[in-house]
Amino acid sequence: MIVMVWRLLSSPWPSHPPDRCGGEARILVPFARIVSSVRRVTHDVRTTRDYARLFLPVPPHGVGLDTRPNRIGEVGVQSWRVTLCLVLVLASGTALAQHQHGSAQTQSHYSDFKRREIKALSNEQIDDLLAGRGMGMSLPAELNNTPGPMHALEMGDDLGLTADQKQKLQAVMSAMRAQAVKLGKEVVDAERRLDTMFASGRATGALVESQAERIGTLNGKLRAVHLKAHMEATAVLTTTQVTRYQQLRGY
Repeated sequence: MIVMVWRLLSSPWPSHPPDRCGGEARILVPFARIVSSVRRVTHDVRTTRDYARLFLPVPPHGVGLDTRPNRIGEVGVQSWRVTLCLVLVLASGTALAQHQHGSAQTQSHYSDFKRREIKALSNEQIDDLLAGRGMGMSLPAELNNTPGPMHALEMGDDLGLTADQKQKLQAVMSAMRAQAVKLGKEVVDAERRLDTMFASGRATGALVESQAERIGTLNGKLRAVHLKAHMEATAVLTTTQVTRYQQLRGY
């Protein structure tokens, strides 16, 4: 098909209707459907001669440009030839864009992590760990009818908490926060040491295994702190309050 288009574009200027242009023109007739869209986009270029001045080489000396209304549907012979040029240009641009997109895909999404202080932790994760936040660690409890102390206190009026319940929930949350902050700091320090091992070139199999196990243990302990706080908070609430908690949270 590309060869046919090239031969057609490089052939002498036709001055007869497309039904006499031979098999190649008949094969390319479907391209006429694109012409109307192109002509709408380029409505300021009104004539076939204008198209030729913009996109086509100057015809050989003595060869005129036939602007009679020879048509494929509503488009003359010269106009649909110009449209084919536009189609080829657009197609080549699309191919180039796809090539560039493919090249971009080879770049790892980890490349931005190079600027991190600790490669395995974002700034937000570091802040959450140092502040003792849950970071989704207690989801198995939260989403299985085991409310957490912080949200229960936030919805205290809607849950109808008593003064005694509020005091107990506050004690649960304070103890959880203290332990979570301590363990969170240890996790950040452990991740920093692991990162430094590789950055300094001192990483060995034994050192990496030991440090990775320590990080895993610390994360496990931290998660247990958050999960146990949910269990303790649920023990303070009544069955009705637990059900109401689930409704208010949209579960």
